[in-house]
Amino acid sequence: MSWQRGLITSAQLRDNGLTYHAVRWRVVRGALLHIDRGLYCSPHVPKSWDQLAVAACLLNGPDAALSHLSAARVWGFAISRSRREKVEVTVPHYRPPRTHHGQIVVHQSRRFTARDRVTCGEHRVTTKIRTIFDLASTMTEVALKRVVDAALADRLVTRDDLIKAVELCRGGRAKGVLTSVLGPYRDQTTPQSVPEADFFRLLADAGIPRPICQFEIRDGDRLLGRVDFAWPEYRVALEIDGYRHHSSPDAHAHDSRRETAIRANDWLVGRTTPKEVEQTPELVMVALRALLRRAGWRIAS
Repeated sequence: MSWQRGLITSAQLRDNGLTYHAVRWRVVRGALLHIDRGLYCSPHVPKSWDQLAVAACLLNGPDAALSHLSAARVWGFAISRSRREKVEVTVPHYRPPRTHHGQIVVHQSRRFTARDRVTCGEHRVTTKIRTIFDLASTMTEVALKRVVDAALADRLVTRDDLIKAVELCRGGRAKGVLTSVLGPYRDQTTPQSVPEADFFRLLADAGIPRPICQFEIRDGDRLLGRVDFAWPEYRVALEIDGYRHHSSPDAHAHDSRRETAIRANDWLVGRTTPKEVEQTPELVMVALRALLRRAGWRIAS
């Protein structure tokens, strides 16, 4: 029979040749558990979040899909487990919701088509792009930044696909929030990690020009080193210790030799740490402004 996490619908039971009375007899004997209207379960399969997720889609019809925090969980987005225990599904606006005693949250949408849902493993789920848009309609901007930064850094979605989807969106809260969140990603100096994206936002707020990430500094054909952030027009670099491994004696010696070579090539090099960026961002920005001014940068009037 067509079991899904120990679940089976009455329609699937009929397709397997079981009549209504045969199903009732199995329920009475304990061979089947009646879960909800039209849905049954094997008594030998333990309950789990995945089972409830499958049940949510079976109960709400073939055009239902896991969405919002539940879809984020399936795709592996950066969502804390405490926020995603209930199951969320999206259905077209015309379908009556089935919530299974409040364990399932059903979102009805007028803009929900077959293009918005795919299969991931055993689950029907909204696409990654649709999932991010759904989260943007319900999460704070701060929380959404963490989700988007991690999804892009982990290559779960691409910058170009997400920016294109925002540009094609008709409007609403999701478009506005995502437009703001995607600010650091709108040119080719794309952050490659969550800390880098956070740092780019600090720079934008401070009015400091955008650097190039992971910039290779060369003396002719000779590579002097790669730095975390660089402003080549001013020959200024910034290293944030902790973005790469700096802890071993060999790594420390290598970094020292590399920085000496870079400074000898008339570059100014600043250093900070992720902890300083997080806890005292204003002081980091003041120091960086001073370094850029030494190199000739002036704030545009």
